[in-house]
Amino acid sequence: VPANSQALYSPELQGLYELAQFGAAAHEGIPFARTAFMNALWGPAGDVTGALVRRDDAPEPLLAAAQAAAEAAVAEMR
Repeated sequence: VPANSQALYSPELQGLYELAQFGAAAHEGIPFARTAFMNALWGPAGDVTGALVRRDDAPEPLLAAAQAAAEAAVAEMR
């Protein structure tokens, strides 16, 4: 969604906590790489995040499975 970054500096919008936090995160954040390889990570990352929140299993096996899925997706692309 395109947005005017100057809106983050508007005095009336700076009073909105959520918007001020969003602006701070955007200012301090580091953008993700825009490559096909990065796209291969989003599925496994999203899946493991949900599994961790639901507490489907201990973190270690969930993260290991996500790592394996991401590596397999990248290997398939090569």
